[in-house]
Amino acid sequence: MIARLIAWSARNLLLVFFGTGFAAAAGLYALELSPLIGKRSKLGRDRNWQRGN
Repeated sequence: MIARLIAWSARNLLLVFFGTGFAAAAGLYALELSPLIGKRSKLGRDRNWQRGN
């Protein structure tokens, strides 16, 4: 089964590269949305910051 997957990937390099790029972009997008301690939102959407706390 792994041999078939490798053979398919070798035949469809463009799809593999697009899939890899999409996965990397999705990961970076998720990282931007995840709240980090001590980091204010770039868009000013941090609720405590808006309340003045």
